[in-house]
Amino acid sequence: GMAAVALRHSNHCGTMAYYTTRAVSHGLIGIATTNAGINMTPSGSSQKLVGNNPISIAVPSTRIWPLVLDMATSLVAGGKLDVARARGESIPIGWARDADGQPTTDPTLGRAGSLEPMGGPKGYGLAVMLDILAGVLSGGRFGAGLGAPGSAQFFLTLDVTRFMPLDAFLVRIDELIDQLHAATLIDGVERVYVAGEIEFGLEEARNRDGIPLDVPVVEALDRVEAELGIG
Repeated sequence: GMAAVALRHSNHCGTMAYYTTRAVSHGLIGIATTNAGINMTPSGSSQKLVGNNPISIAVPSTRIWPLVLDMATSLVAGGKLDVARARGESIPIGWARDADGQPTTDPTLGRAGSLEPMGGPKGYGLAVMLDILAGVLSGGRFGAGLGAPGSAQFFLTLDVTRFMPLDAFLVRIDELIDQLHAATLIDGVERVYVAGEIEFGLEEARNRDGIPLDVPVVEALDRVEAELGIG
């Protein structure tokens, strides 16, 4: 009813949702995690020893999109700091700390320092457990010993039909989605979403309208194009 694979001596593997949604396409539940380069500190420390190790869980549904959770264990992904830096913007307090462990609004100092775990000790604890599944269990690198390349991944699939008929499961998933969509709204909120719904809507918009690029990104691509003599 389930299959698991642990992979070591790997590299950056992209978004984990790519793998979990492949399981969904076969009517399976997919779970995947990877350890990342150390960019977070243990709670109460200023020393980076933990990665913001992401996890994805994808679940089939009858909608045009499956339920897909794909998140880092930091409050925000490091890429958000890169975007802020490219735009010359500051970041909110609580996203990152500088190299001395002090909260910062400077994305450059935040990148040189550490990302804040989501939920404080809870995000730190979850990141460590995911590193155990990916790095320790696989016999690969983990914690402070992790380098690039050298990351490790863990993948798990669950066969729904070993628990109940797939059709019955999908009916129950639809019921859950409907309950969440019907939740009472607070002021200023137009609707409640479920995991992956916003992202699939954004994917449709990008496929239709194209991908917007910030000026610094375009300029960087132009420089690479000129250096390589292509285009």
